[in-house]
Amino acid sequence: MRPESVGLVKTNLVLGKHSGRHAFRDRLKQIGYDLSEDDLNKAFDRFKRLADQKKEVFDEDLEAIISDEVQHITEVFVLKDLKAEGGTGITPTATVEMEVDGKIVKQTGTGDGPVDAAYRTIAAMTGTKSKLDAYLVKGITGGTDALGEVTVKVEEQGKKVAGHGADTDIIVASAKAYVNALNKLEYWKKGRAKAVETTSGILYILRTMMTITEKILAAHCGKKEVKPGELINAKLDVVLANDITAPISIKEFRAAGATKVFDPDRIALIPDHFAPNKDIASAEQCNMLRQFSREHHLSLYFEVGRMGIEHALLPEQGIVVPGDVVIGADSHTCTYGGLGAFSTGVGSTDVAAAMITGEAWFKVPESMKFVYTGKPGRWVGGKDIILRTIGDIGVDGALYRAMEFTGEAIKKLPMSGRLTICNMAIEAGGKNGIIEPDEITEKYVAKRARRKYKFYKSDRKANYVDVREYDLTGMEPQVACPHLPENVKPVSEVASVNIDQSVVGSCTNGRIEDMREAAKVIKGHKVHPYVRMIVIPATQDVYKQSIKEGLVDVFIDAGAAFSTPTCGPCLGGHMGILAAGEKAITTTNRNFVGRMGSPKSEVYLSSPAIAAASAVLGRIGRPEELK
Repeated sequence: MRPESVGLVKTNLVLGKHSGRHAFRDRLKQIGYDLSEDDLNKAFDRFKRLADQKKEVFDEDLEAIISDEVQHITEVFVLKDLKAEGGTGITPTATVEMEVDGKIVKQTGTGDGPVDAAYRTIAAMTGTKSKLDAYLVKGITGGTDALGEVTVKVEEQGKKVAGHGADTDIIVASAKAYVNALNKLEYWKKGRAKAVETTSGILYILRTMMTITEKILAAHCGKKEVKPGELINAKLDVVLANDITAPISIKEFRAAGATKVFDPDRIALIPDHFAPNKDIASAEQCNMLRQFSREHHLSLYFEVGRMGIEHALLPEQGIVVPGDVVIGADSHTCTYGGLGAFSTGVGSTDVAAAMITGEAWFKVPESMKFVYTGKPGRWVGGKDIILRTIGDIGVDGALYRAMEFTGEAIKKLPMSGRLTICNMAIEAGGKNGIIEPDEITEKYVAKRARRKYKFYKSDRKANYVDVREYDLTGMEPQVACPHLPENVKPVSEVASVNIDQSVVGSCTNGRIEDMREAAKVIKGHKVHPYVRMIVIPATQDVYKQSIKEGLVDVFIDAGAAFSTPTCGPCLGGHMGILAAGEKAITTTNRNFVGRMGSPKSEVYLSSPAIAAASAVLGRIGRPEELK
């Protein structure tokens, strides 16, 4: 059935190649779209390219531009085929084939006419409760292949949306319009848009699709949406600093004339780098934290004996929870992304301002997505995954970008592995690392959280500046060689490197799961006669659990030293400094020149399993090599 055959009036084309931006925006509003400036510019550029190719651009083309280029509409329902019958003595019938939530469905129904039969059938297939509020049909081109344009309005729970469709067959055009409206309605139901009825019709105002990072930042700056590059001021859930960075923050706090912190229950001061105090200078630094905490009645000050390495302690104690915005005067603050929080390292002066105001400014970062699939080899965990990633993109490969980690391999990781991955986002230059929270997150957080928390997830059509995919099938453990975390090789390629020291611990790999992994490897073996093995649990709870499970006995029986929690050797502070010419394998996060001592020493980064096996072998090696 063609438009002309039912007496429809021919109309001019909608827009042509010489149509301007103003006319383009007006036509979009007429068919029900009100776009932001950024999205309008994107859609208009696509329109101009299409107009050069087609000469005539119709409403269905504009619908496609909105769906494909602006990428705001997720088509839950897709019309695949429609056959309608009707006439004198024949019951109007429609057979519809549709894709519903990714599945092909075919159904036949009847009605008062062919269009009504199609609508009733589509309604039954989609389960919609909406009512048809308006129906308008017109011809938009002439000739034997004339196109018919149909506009419908549907209503559900007081909300109206408009749908549009065009085809040489009016019944098909009607079905397209109805399905288009139902998709918009689904979009509105999910909170991704709102339909506003105006004197000129219904405007379908679309919300920008956002990543998990963008959603968290938007929620904390009081906006419905934010976009990469936008400058915002966000409210903070937790502000933290340690015995190296907090003294500067405290001095700046006082220099600003401040007399009161914004919230004594939101500021965490943790002496963990040079603590227990290694010398007089470090004792003075730690004392500044202690006295400031007393003065301002900070509830999150952790003294030696109760403290732990900050980025292991705060998640463990439920101080940081999913959905938080956290800043810390330590670059590895990005660790908390493993919980589904936005967290990033800042300077000490930023922390000083945050202690006063409870806010911080950010430039919303672009997001990169990293997708991991496949089953890796034995002894491969979060540390190996992030080392593989940094080895691929380099230490500046994610510069000021949000690194979002996903895929089946990530979903199978325990919380410890997720925290490890996000911990080293900074080693790739990332602003933050983040993983969508799930059942594993809920199980970890539910018994710890001191505050209410919220799970955020990225929209399916959120924009990413880059997407990287990794098949981990058969991947062996990874080792980062001197003097950059990007200098990554499979462990089998560095088996000839002799070592003098092995360290298991740090904010990267000092959790109970890491202790268990190292103990499992070294149990029944002895540390090489000329190797120092130093094991440092990240928190007092990890220390106690290691005692309870007999892990401390395993390490001591093997000839390793077992320490109270401290960052110590990671930053070349104490408890494991390297001499000139010495080589260490360590579960820490950096291996720059002089990182753990002498500039003439070398540091290799690995997982706990590789560090433990290497301690026994006296060279870098795998657990499978132990007899």
